[in-house]
Amino acid sequence: MFGVWKIQGVEAKKTALDQVREGLMVLEEEFGKCSKCMDFFDGDRIGYVDIALGSLLGWVNVMEKMNGCKAT
Repeated sequence: MFGVWKIQGVEAKKTALDQVREGLMVLEEEFGKCSKCMDFFDGDRIGYVDIALGSLLGWVNVMEKMNGCKAT
């Protein structure tokens, strides 16, 4: 996702973004399995994994703005 903004050409960028979307879908599915579909990975309370993954969400927003599209 971080290198998509460097890609030249509309079709090449679209292909790269499609790959990013596929990867994000796999991650979302696997994180859902790991957390057993609960709000937090530790169940009812926030833990280190929640904080570590949550801190990445700001960068996803920045990359979406730089690339001019939504990741999901």
